[in-house]
Amino acid sequence: MYCVSGEGSVEDLATGKTHPITPGTIYILDQNDKHILRATEEMKMACVFNPPLHGKEVHNAEGAYELAAEVISD
Repeated sequence: MYCVSGEGSVEDLATGKTHPITPGTIYILDQNDKHILRATEEMKMACVFNPPLHGKEVHNAEGAYELAAEVISD
Protein backbone atom coordinates (compact mmCIF):
# COMPACT_ATOMS: atom_id res chain seq x y z
CA MET A 1 0.00 0.00 0.00
CA TYR A 2 1.31 3.45 -0.94
CA CYS A 3 -0.34 6.59 0.39
CA VAL A 4 -0.64 9.17 -2.37
CA SER A 5 -2.58 11.72 -0.29
CA GLY A 6 -4.52 12.07 2.93
CA GLU A 7 -3.83 10.85 6.44
CA GLY A 8 -4.82 8.02 8.71
CA SER A 9 -3.37 4.98 10.44
CA VAL A 10 -3.09 1.23 10.16
CA GLU A 11 -3.52 -0.94 13.26
CA ASP A 12 -1.85 -4.36 13.40
CA LEU A 13 -4.43 -6.48 15.23
CA ALA A 14 -1.85 -9.11 16.24
CA THR A 15 0.33 -6.62 18.13
CA GLY A 16 -2.08 -3.77 18.79
CA LYS A 17 0.46 -1.33 17.35
CA THR A 18 -0.86 1.59 15.32
CA HIS A 19 1.26 3.21 12.62
CA PRO A 20 0.55 6.63 11.08
CA ILE A 21 -0.15 6.85 7.36
CA THR A 22 0.73 10.10 5.55
CA PRO A 23 1.57 10.90 1.92
CA GLY A 24 4.61 8.86 0.88
CA THR A 25 4.04 6.08 3.45
CA ILE A 26 4.36 2.49 2.22
CA TYR A 27 3.16 -0.48 4.24
CA ILE A 28 3.23 -4.15 3.33
CA LEU A 29 1.05 -7.00 4.55
CA ASP A 30 2.63 -10.35 3.76
CA GLN A 31 1.03 -12.99 5.97
CA ASN A 32 -2.67 -12.13 5.59
CA ASP A 33 -2.03 -9.80 8.53
CA LYS A 34 -5.25 -8.81 10.25
CA HIS A 35 -5.39 -5.04 10.32
CA ILE A 36 -7.64 -2.00 10.35
CA LEU A 37 -6.98 0.96 8.08
CA ARG A 38 -8.48 4.18 9.45
CA ALA A 39 -8.68 7.50 7.62
CA THR A 40 -8.72 10.80 9.47
CA GLU A 41 -9.25 12.54 6.13
CA GLU A 42 -9.88 11.33 2.60
CA MET A 43 -7.02 9.07 1.50
CA LYS A 44 -5.86 8.04 -1.97
CA MET A 45 -3.94 4.78 -1.88
CA ALA A 46 -2.18 2.72 -4.54
CA CYS A 47 -2.51 -1.00 -3.80
CA VAL A 48 -1.00 -4.16 -5.24
CA PHE A 49 -2.61 -7.54 -4.62
CA ASN A 50 -1.19 -10.98 -5.36
CA PRO A 51 -3.10 -12.82 -6.63
CA PRO A 52 -4.64 -9.87 -8.48
CA LEU A 53 -8.19 -8.78 -7.68
CA HIS A 54 -10.92 -9.22 -10.26
CA GLY A 55 -13.39 -6.70 -8.83
CA LYS A 56 -16.04 -9.02 -7.36
CA GLU A 57 -14.26 -9.90 -4.11
CA VAL A 58 -16.20 -10.26 -0.86
CA HIS A 59 -14.49 -10.71 2.52
CA ASN A 60 -15.13 -14.11 4.10
CA ALA A 61 -15.71 -14.70 7.84
CA GLU A 62 -11.94 -14.43 8.50
CA GLY A 63 -11.74 -11.12 6.64
CA ALA A 64 -9.88 -12.55 3.63
CA TYR A 65 -10.88 -12.77 -0.01
CA GLU A 66 -11.74 -16.23 -1.33
CA LEU A 67 -9.73 -17.30 -4.38
CA ALA A 68 -11.88 -17.53 -7.48
CA ALA A 69 -11.15 -19.71 -10.47
CA GLU A 70 -10.94 -17.68 -13.64
CA VAL A 71 -12.58 -19.19 -16.70
CA ILE A 72 -10.79 -18.35 -19.93
CA SER A 73 -12.68 -18.94 -23.14
CA ASP A 74 -11.42 -18.85 -26.71
